[in-house]
Amino acid sequence: MMRLPVTFKHLLEGHDAGHYKLPSEIKTCWRATRTLSLGVQHTPLLPAASARALDQMRQAARTGKPTASSGEELLAAKHADDAAALLRIVHADAHDRAFGELGAAIEEHLDGVYEALKSAHAEVLAGAERALKASGGKVVTDADAAIVAGPESVKAWSHLDGLATRYQALQNARTALRRTGFAACIYDQRDRYGEVANLGELSPKFSAGAPPWPADVRARMLWLALPEVHAWMPTHEEQDEIAQQQLAALQPAVIGANA
Repeated sequence: MMRLPVTFKHLLEGHDAGHYKLPSEIKTCWRATRTLSLGVQHTPLLPAASARALDQMRQAARTGKPTASSGEELLAAKHADDAAALLRIVHADAHDRAFGELGAAIEEHLDGVYEALKSAHAEVLAGAERALKASGGKVVTDADAAIVAGPESVKAWSHLDGLATRYQALQNARTALRRTGFAACIYDQRDRYGEVANLGELSPKFSAGAPPWPADVRARMLWLALPEVHAWMPTHEEQDEIAQQQLAALQPAVIGANA
């Protein structure tokens, strides 16, 4: 099975699952990389006769006893083994270069990647807003609460699993971009404002590991759709800009408290 670099894995998996559509240039590089990966995994095996001859030759080298294979058979087996090894090297080298080109394509078309993620995020949030409306504008936290809220709420609750799955794929993609050298945040390295732009207003004491949204993934989608919550899918630059603004707003308060 092909192993993807951590920086690409979730971004590409979300695209393959249909959660969003990456720019065509990236898709082309991704197809080429997968094709070459299959070549690395399925390098042709040696013919059975050549494999037997090589085994006999190795056994003869260990035991010092002569091999039953003829010199011609041994030479043919050695040539076949060398050819297979060379093919593996060629495939692996092409595969590594393809991964490099894939990373370059992601960096070059980063604006298009963000555009795709933002578009998908808007669709997910619109679905969450419809579900919130069906729930009477309230964040129901479990199926029982949805039943109490009425049949429309129950119907909306049943659709929240799919929204939550797609939303998580989007967040995984955003995290993958943050781990690259070309889309990392400078001022928001703890990813405080990656999901909610006005988190500082909603939860001033928020810290990693203690988010203000509900633990249930379906209820979380309803919370993100609340009118006072500014859920977003920022570029790393937009995220850093908000982080700087929030930091600047906190400084006077800190100075005043210490005065």
